[in-house]
Amino acid sequence: MVLMKQTLDLLITRSGLKDSDRLSLVTFDRNVQVKLGLTSMGVDGRQLASGIVKQLMPGSTTNLSGGTLKAIDVLAQETGVCEGRSRSVLLFTDGLPTEGVTDTPTLVRAVKGALDASAAASRHINLFSFGFGSDHNEDCLRSLATSSGPGGLYYYVRTAEDIPSAFADCLGGLVSVVAQNATLVLRGAVDTLGRPRASISRVLGGIYTRNPADGSIEVGDLFANDEKDLLIELELPAVPDPLEAEPTLLASLRAFNIRSATSETVDVVLSIGRPPETPPNQGTNAALELQRIRIDAAEAMENASRLADAGDLAAGRMVLSLTRERVANSMAHASSLGAAIVQEMDELSVQYRSIQQYRSVGSKMSKSAAMSHACQRASHSTPEEAYAGARAKKKAMKMAWTASMASSAMDEDSD
Repeated sequence: MVLMKQTLDLLITRSGLKDSDRLSLVTFDRNVQVKLGLTSMGVDGRQLASGIVKQLMPGSTTNLSGGTLKAIDVLAQETGVCEGRSRSVLLFTDGLPTEGVTDTPTLVRAVKGALDASAAASRHINLFSFGFGSDHNEDCLRSLATSSGPGGLYYYVRTAEDIPSAFADCLGGLVSVVAQNATLVLRGAVDTLGRPRASISRVLGGIYTRNPADGSIEVGDLFANDEKDLLIELELPAVPDPLEAEPTLLASLRAFNIRSATSETVDVVLSIGRPPETPPNQGTNAALELQRIRIDAAEAMENASRLADAGDLAAGRMVLSLTRERVANSMAHASSLGAAIVQEMDELSVQYRSIQQYRSVGSKMSKSAAMSHACQRASHSTPEEAYAGARAKKKAMKMAWTASMASSAMDEDSD
């Protein structure tokens, strides 16, 4: 609790919050309390928030549902200008839900319903969940994060010393948002007779889903230097004769540009030719291979944890080992991302040695890492070189917070 309070104080005083930023604090044990309503983080607001943090005390039971729903309601009831303002709930817990709604599927449905209602009112909210230690329900916390769409993330905080780094990683991204509510629309082109030139059979990976009615894919908020790579499978109709390159896939990306304060749309057309023969010396596309490896790695972590959850640790380790070897032997192994995946596979395999070790650490590490790779967003436990989104801001904030915590520890030791 001491380190958590220090980290919250850093969030208030050292994360770069401005007068235009607003913060609320909701606590939950048996009871749920809004300790601080949405308050502008000017000098007076930061002083008020810091005073409230100093008064926080450990509670008894864990009303996770009540705390989460109340935090969403605080943001959903916000009035005034909506566009250009990013809204996020940062949920921190070290235990299992023991009050309120305790059943995970019911809890997730309730939270998703509240988030969907807020989004329908043009108040989209991202949810970031932080599970500390070995006693929290990682499946519940990850499901809560994904219920807010592709912008949410589950952080596994293994030790108390990881708390500042995890929060700094999350905040570093949130203060680096450059575009909001990005939506990609993919449609197959049609010829002059109205016949489809292509159809999209599926979007690879589990984080992005395509609405078949309008072809839209919700991408979420984008950080500075963010990269989002969506792999899709196209089905092309057979043709009797070779064809020159012709429009085959239509792509349209729409988002609210924070800097210009306007909604912008970028349209791109993919043209595909149908030559009589496969061109010679056609090598593997390195960028495509790297993204395929990323998605394979995320799915392998999911599969390994699914097997281990069912009690088959050996099968889980085998999935991780085989995927590690595929990555190490691919052209992606020399990239920073490929190296990061190999390293993570090695670290995860160690946590699959016993049921106790897996339950307390391995399951949480696997599910946090899988989510990170699926949405191409680094967390505090992912090598910084893996993904570019908000990298500079995250690194700077982590360094500043670490230095501040070290300075505070030295001051306490000297008293």
